[in-house]
Amino acid sequence: MKTYTLIPIHIGKIQVDLGIMTYRMNYGVRQWLPMISWYIKGADKNILIDSGISSKASAYYTESPVEDFVDFEEGLKKVGIAPNDVDLVIQTHLHFDHVGNTHRCKNARVLVQKAELEFAMAPHPMQGYLYDPNLLNNLRFEIVEGDQEIFHGIWVIHLPSHTPGVQAIAVNTTKGKAVISGMCCIGANFNPPQPGPEPQRRHYWKVVPPGNFINLYDAYHSILRLKGMADILIPHHDPSLFDINEIPT
Repeated sequence: MKTYTLIPIHIGKIQVDLGIMTYRMNYGVRQWLPMISWYIKGADKNILIDSGISSKASAYYTESPVEDFVDFEEGLKKVGIAPNDVDLVIQTHLHFDHVGNTHRCKNARVLVQKAELEFAMAPHPMQGYLYDPNLLNNLRFEIVEGDQEIFHGIWVIHLPSHTPGVQAIAVNTTKGKAVISGMCCIGANFNPPQPGPEPQRRHYWKVVPPGNFINLYDAYHSILRLKGMADILIPHHDPSLFDINEIPT
């Protein structure tokens, strides 16, 4: 089977309360987390997974501190391309910090789950601040529904949880299947603490749902499914990714 390498383009970082990532855990713990656009090296087309957002643009959507590492165009030079060279952007979901630069890829098709696009165009008020239909204007959407192999050895996996249409991206590599979570999470979501005497820890969780979700039970089962499918699991915002130059290493 064809194999690929995932190249992270580190667009910037955002400082958040980790309770946003881990349900009922880590509230009050603030940490810088990476914002990454991924390039799939070895494909016949120039494919990105998400596009990130600049600190200047993000200020419209969040009070959380955001710092740039590199401008989107400058970041793409790392893999030898420019925004107009991008053939396809696979959107894990359509929150502002994942789609903010996609409009700069003028020639790209934008692959997204049908459920995600429908929700993004008319989001529930509890999620509305995370979406902006203006970021979606003039994008050339390619709609998928459910799990699909979109290229030989590259799959999208619908995992309703963090959003209605969030999708993980699985890529065949020389070291097995690498899966980018899609949902906003960190490594702690997949490695919960052992049970303890405290009331909230008496019942063992196999995984920890993301702190921001549409349906708690869907989120739990989706992240449990995600944990079981990957040889290389890539939690979307895990701090360890700051030090990664390619996957597999």
